[in-house]
Amino acid sequence: MDISSATTGWAILNEDNELLDYGYIKPKDSKFILEERLHSAIEEVLAVCEKHKPDKVIIEEITQHMAGGSSAKTILILAAFNRGCSYMIYRKYGIEPVKIMPATIRANIRKFLNKQGRLSKDDIYDEVRKKYTNFLPYIMDKGKNKGMERKENFDVADAIAAVWSWLITDGPNRTIY
Repeated sequence: MDISSATTGWAILNEDNELLDYGYIKPKDSKFILEERLHSAIEEVLAVCEKHKPDKVIIEEITQHMAGGSSAKTILILAAFNRGCSYMIYRKYGIEPVKIMPATIRANIRKFLNKQGRLSKDDIYDEVRKKYTNFLPYIMDKGKNKGMERKENFDVADAIAAVWSWLITDGPNRTIY
């Protein structure tokens, strides 16, 4: 999962690294109080877990420094969502989520692909699209952006990449030791 206060991307992969299902969650927006937004996100994350019954949950860890200089308030809100969802997954299902830093996810995938240099968020999206051909992006269906890809696709791709990274390094059929 790629958990945030705006969009949470999620993906279900099996131990053979096959993408089984994916989607995104849009919690209540910022006109609601933080607690109500967090409750909304947790309920939807738990619904995904209830539907798919995962035996492992991989979460992209919140980064401590964000491009563009995100404020401490933003990082605190992200931490609340990330840890709130993690806690409720643990409490309800007894699964301790594995948290992986974005830089580690990118590095693991870069090594797996034998690429040089740092992979950007766009690179990860492109690599996820190449590897998982059944990942069909969500498309805008109305308005001035009709026919364009939704920005939520990046959140879903980040969730897929988090699981892919874990499978590469720690999964039952790992390829990088």
